[in-house]
Amino acid sequence: MTNVLFHRAGSFAAHDGRTVVVLSFAAGQDSSTLSDRLRANGHLRDGVVLRNLWEDLADYDSHELASLKGRGQVSKLPALPKSHTAQETLGGRAMDYIEDGSGRLLRREHLRRDGSVSVIDDRVSAKRTFTLMGRAGESLAQWRSARGLYFAWLDHVTGVDPCILINDSKYAGGFLWAYQRSNARVVHVHHSIHLSVGATLNGPYPKSRLGVLRNHEQYDLVTFLTHRQLSDFAATGIDTRNTAVIPNSRAQAPTEVGDHIRGRGACLARLTPDKQVDHQVRAVSALAQSHHNLSLDVFGNGTESGRLERLIGESSGAGRVHLRGFVPGAAKELANYDFLMLTSKYEGMGLVLLEAMATGCIPISYDIRYGPSDIITDGVDGILVADRTVEGLKAALERYLSLDDETVAKMRSAARRRAADFSDEAVTKTWGKYLSNLPTRTPVGGQATDHGDLVITGFDSDGDDLLVSCSGTPTSESVTHGLALVVSSTNERSFTKLRADISAQDNQGVIRIPRGSFAGKENAPFTMSWQLVGAPWASQAPVRLAPGVGAPLRVGAYSVGVAEDGAVTLAVTG
Repeated sequence: MTNVLFHRAGSFAAHDGRTVVVLSFAAGQDSSTLSDRLRANGHLRDGVVLRNLWEDLADYDSHELASLKGRGQVSKLPALPKSHTAQETLGGRAMDYIEDGSGRLLRREHLRRDGSVSVIDDRVSAKRTFTLMGRAGESLAQWRSARGLYFAWLDHVTGVDPCILINDSKYAGGFLWAYQRSNARVVHVHHSIHLSVGATLNGPYPKSRLGVLRNHEQYDLVTFLTHRQLSDFAATGIDTRNTAVIPNSRAQAPTEVGDHIRGRGACLARLTPDKQVDHQVRAVSALAQSHHNLSLDVFGNGTESGRLERLIGESSGAGRVHLRGFVPGAAKELANYDFLMLTSKYEGMGLVLLEAMATGCIPISYDIRYGPSDIITDGVDGILVADRTVEGLKAALERYLSLDDETVAKMRSAARRRAADFSDEAVTKTWGKYLSNLPTRTPVGGQATDHGDLVITGFDSDGDDLLVSCSGTPTSESVTHGLALVVSSTNERSFTKLRADISAQDNQGVIRIPRGSFAGKENAPFTMSWQLVGAPWASQAPVRLAPGVGAPLRVGAYSVGVAEDGAVTLAVTG
């Protein structure tokens, strides 16, 4: 993700002629050393500069420090327990105070170059507190959360001029939706799969992505790398008017054409379980005897290195499969390979496919969420493997190896043409189109809204789907923004949002809940609530049943009940 971020920033600077500032909340960062290293390896281009929260706070003069606004009065911090140990951390940029016995971090003091304290991150009490310190040791401002401190810094960095913040961090994405300023537009980029492995379209979602998924409508723009991922996201019923598909880009294809030695395969991947490189080793080993020119070079390091080495040694692929380790610029070598294989369980896009195709190296990829099917046209510029098993990969590899030279040459030409669609210039123009036309967004209230006399009047079934009838006079807010029925699992990691269209003529409406909303979650309890379209997740209001609608009740395969706290519950049997 970091390399993609710097590549995009460099493309913006090169094609738009403006300075791009990369902001970081990471503690302990040495931006000067990092910049030198990134420039040396080509990741940081002219026009791109780095700024870091903690470095800025440590370097600000008294006037700049005074401009950072905290929340309320600065409170005195609690005393540290007597039994604790102080130790330097973050390369001497901070001092940690550790509770003896438990090992719990009690306090971290971020330090300036002269050794004075710039920020105290206190965790002694249950409520974490950040205190900004002046150069004379005085307390200047205080925040009750990291988010508050981050936002104060962003206010200082952005000032009053119009700006666009593009967020690439799933961690920051969980709270940056709340950064709403008149001069700032905030964009979130989904870099990877938004679903847990094996999940249905409605979840469960990874905990690390819940903050973004629940509140994505708060962003000015949310981008996905592929059309398939956006389509899956939209299938949950979530409002997608502020979404777009903008893929990752790569530099223009090289003009030189390599040897592309037939039968010579490559893999560029982290050697971790989710990349399933062992599938490639097993497939090549199985075909080694029938295809004497077949080989595989694996570029990358990871926790699976040892297991793969043993697998290679025990298989008939010994001498045909080679682990090359991490090789800087390995993608440039693909011009000399016949094909590249990708066998991941999931991807955000699979940029390595484009790197291969740009050189004319044919991609042979599992058809996974997400990326390959948006890039590759099976049999035209690559091979898509629907059967994501060793046997499926073996069959696809054998299919490719059986092609004649003329057919393969046509595929190589088509692959290069396809890769050109993802050039830096083309993708930067797409970004420019969306960023220059961001619609004016009206913030929707963050508090739970009373939806007047809106009630559920009945339940019915239509095939496998559940029909929910509702009645009530729409409020001005629900007319302006729209209203959704939110059906979420009790742990809120699976949910769907369904637009509630109430007729202005008779104040009646029917909401269809697709059976697919509960696929894989049979007998699990779900709750129902109302939410204004575009409002924060926390603003949901409870659903009420109309008088005379008894619960519990059964409607086809569905069970409707009322929990102890009054929440209307829903479950579907298997």
